Amino acid sequence: MTAGKVLSVVSGTPFVISADEFDVRWIARDRVHEPHCAQALLEAHAVAVSSDSAGRILRSHWVVPRIEVVPGSGRADTSEALTAVLQQAVIRADRPQMVFHAPYPLDPAPASASRHRPNMMLEAFIAADQQPHVIVGNPQQRRQGFSDLRRRVRAGQNIEFVYSENSTQPNLLSTSIRHGLAPLLEAAILQWARRRGIPFGQFYRDVYWRFPEKQAHVALYRRAVMQMMYRFDLLALLSAHAHFFIPSMPMRDIIPAPTGRCTALPPGASVTQSERPAGLHLLYVGGVGPGHEIEESLEALREVPEVDLTMVVPARTWQQYRERYEPLLTPRVRVVHAGASELPELYDRASACLLIVEPNEYRKFAVPMKLYEYLGYGKPTLASAGTLAGDIVRQLGIGYVTGNDRREIADLLRMLHADPHELGDRAEHVEAVRYEETWEQRARTVRRVLTGENDA
Repeated sequence: MTAGKVLSVVSGTPFVISADEFDVRWIARDRVHEPHCAQALLEAHAVAVSSDSAGRILRSHWVVPRIEVVPGSGRADTSEALTAVLQQAVIRADRPQMVFHAPYPLDPAPASASRHRPNMMLEAFIAADQQPHVIVGNPQQRRQGFSDLRRRVRAGQNIEFVYSENSTQPNLLSTSIRHGLAPLLEAAILQWARRRGIPFGQFYRDVYWRFPEKQAHVALYRRAVMQMMYRFDLLALLSAHAHFFIPSMPMRDIIPAPTGRCTALPPGASVTQSERPAGLHLLYVGGVGPGHEIEESLEALREVPEVDLTMVVPARTWQQYRERYEPLLTPRVRVVHAGASELPELYDRASACLLIVEPNEYRKFAVPMKLYEYLGYGKPTLASAGTLAGDIVRQLGIGYVTGNDRREIADLLRMLHADPHELGDRAEHVEAVRYEETWEQRARTVRRVLTGENDA
């Protein structure tokens, strides 16, 4: 019967198991539960293959759902092994799970930081020994995930908390309308969690929609409709007493609604071992053009011939702004269009990284994910004064802060070139600090905040 409990929890369907033949039967008058039975057996099989039996004990048969005992060296040995696997499965079923939600499909090869973060957080929860039930995808997929969740809870599954990663678009427009619309689905998930006393937290990605200049490319009528959608999504979060995880605490004042339930949850670092070369070799990974003011840095490099720079820029963006930047380049500046697989080699050649831009209101609370990528590779960062990124660099001691002025930048570069030990000591500090700023630490922060408990 313990095995029946396991299958009931993972599928949400009542099961009984006969002790003689270990046949799995579901209590239902029709075959509507068969897909869930198959899913239950799939998960039970996953428990089996992760055990010492290497899958010899449990087999999954989808036409006639059944758990079969595979004869081993002896019936007694097989029974003991089966009991061990079932006990392991019971422990797994009894452990609280978390729910990971996003109103869009997870992209295995994301092209933007906003779609990279959900992947890293999901992996971090798994690495932090959480058991995520995932609700992501288009509206139909999310409805199915929500239905499965409710079924599991009715069968006895304990849900510890729900964590959500929102979209830069309103929930209604987070996937193509060709896949259908679900205007109230996310609000329904929120209210379901609230009624059951399950803590709900969402990473509220940004508030671009609060800055007219960020929406200048959007038609006026569409902008007005989107503003209403954004506010509806926000109202749903507030009415469900959701906890807001935000990139930085200064962003709290930009959210157009009072809430004290806010916690800073900046990006995390993926620790990657990298070489520490001699000399001063800079690396810049990012865009060019409006919003990426690197002209002053390029001018400063012209004045310090001992320093070289590699710029990793998307090919399409570079072609668009090439005429603007080529006159500023010297033979010591190399422009490359590298993919993710090529970045480790470029980081190996770098002794420091650039994140110097023109300060503005948005950058007073925005946290570039690139800063934490630099940190993960153990590279000191040269950042701008008057930006939150600069404040983080100064607070953590992971680089140097300067104004976005060619003279100030040139003075900093001369200082670093003249004292190579200074940069080496700073890099050593960066390599130590990064372990305190990983994605897994971010996942542990979420659990600690939502459950009020420290990690075991």
